[in-house]
Amino acid sequence: MTAGNKRKAADSVVAADAGDHLTGLGGGSLYAAASLETQHKCVNVLRTASKNAAGWAKEGLSGKDYLTLLAPTSAPNLKGKCDACKLYADAKNAQHNPICNPIYGPINGPVNNLARKLSGKLREDNAKINARSAERRLQASIKLNNDLRAAGISLDPDLNQSQVQVEVDRILQHRLVQGMLEGTTSGYPGIGRYDGPDLNFPSDPDSPTDPKCTFPEPYKSMTRRGGYEQLLVHAGSGADITVKEARGMVKWVKLYSSTNRVNVELVETAVHAALHDLPLGVRLNRARGTGASSYRVSEEGELLLAPFILFLMVFKGEGLYTEHTDIVAWNPKVKARSKI
Repeated sequence: MTAGNKRKAADSVVAADAGDHLTGLGGGSLYAAASLETQHKCVNVLRTASKNAAGWAKEGLSGKDYLTLLAPTSAPNLKGKCDACKLYADAKNAQHNPICNPIYGPINGPVNNLARKLSGKLREDNAKINARSAERRLQASIKLNNDLRAAGISLDPDLNQSQVQVEVDRILQHRLVQGMLEGTTSGYPGIGRYDGPDLNFPSDPDSPTDPKCTFPEPYKSMTRRGGYEQLLVHAGSGADITVKEARGMVKWVKLYSSTNRVNVELVETAVHAALHDLPLGVRLNRARGTGASSYRVSEEGELLLAPFILFLMVFKGEGLYTEHTDIVAWNPKVKARSKI
């Protein structure tokens, strides 16, 4: 018998012994999943598993339950390893990486999450996260303000009524707004402040790219806001739509922008008035001119320049919401005087 054959024979004995241990702990199906052709490659994994499976019970689960729980893992495929090896590697990763632990993870684990909530630690941690996010947004606003002023941009002068009407007449000719007027497109006109850091945002008003979602306001139009019931919810479940989910459903275009907040609010109010006779479902905003934003101010009291954007949020297919009944449905809690 050659040295290679002797090694394979010895590996088969060890693998069988490790399989017996796993079977006794309820993990025999994992061992059986590995073919005889690949078992000799998995000896160390199986031997370690047989020694440590009992220790997994200290985590609150039996070895069988622990592995079964992790069986449908979406972890990337480990090249060159059989199913038993990959499953074992996933289990050990979750055991030693507490963030990934599905039971006792300090962030998403239900056990520790409840303990943190009861002790007030969850609120404290969330406050720290929100403070860091606010600081990042402030620094981005400061950079954008400096870039705008360096480019010679200042606060836009106030629009008079005739100038507002000129902007509204132009906006009503936009193809998506025309679609709303024709009853073929559901849309939500709204406003928001862009906090940077891109000086030329959006570079293309009709197809703005924002992979990091630095301007989330259009997507918030699909969520519950201000204590009001949103018009659309998840189809089937009726659950609220989040900003992250909305990004996969809708898009937006820029209709108008100005560094003067009042100008944008005036134009928005006029656009809402022009579209207010459309039925709910075509227009996805309830009231006229209720959108509002504010200037950001630095710690030194300096007003930070930023573009205020009047946007139109529409579905990615640019049609009515009734064409997307697989993902959204009308919120039954909303009492509308009219809808499509």
